[in-house]
Amino acid sequence: MKKYKFNFVILANIFIMLITHNVEAQNNKESTLELLQTKTWHMQGLTDKEVSDKYDANQITHYFNKKGFEFSEHSEYYLSNTIDQEFDSNKVGKVSNGKYIISRFIREKKDDGPDKISVCEIKEINKNWLIIRNIKHKHVLRYKGELKL
Repeated sequence: MKKYKFNFVILANIFIMLITHNVEAQNNKESTLELLQTKTWHMQGLTDKEVSDKYDANQITHYFNKKGFEFSEHSEYYLSNTIDQEFDSNKVGKVSNGKYIISRFIREKKDDGPDKISVCEIKEINKNWLIIRNIKHKHVLRYKGELKL
């Protein structure tokens, strides 16, 4: 009987250690928003131009360089678990995780035409890679992460 009690105590301790380790691993996992914001994301597979994106809490800055001609654009964005048909500015900077990046280009003037909304599915994100798929055009875009300076 003592042998069974001893085995039970050992199994119970192992079980508690596994649960504690799993909870700690979940607590240490970076959110999607944190992963997006810690890197400059450089688009891969381009030969004639360079494209990179930097995320902060409220906007994406898109950098373009084609044969010495450089410019940038800005989009406000938020994360969502659904494919939103309309941009909800109340969600900007407030959602830490999501399956989709919902973005809208920031226009200089309100009369510049209708809002350009983009929905991209996050296929993979980690410390090194961001892989997204544009829902409308079905393009898969691969970005390599580099620490922000």
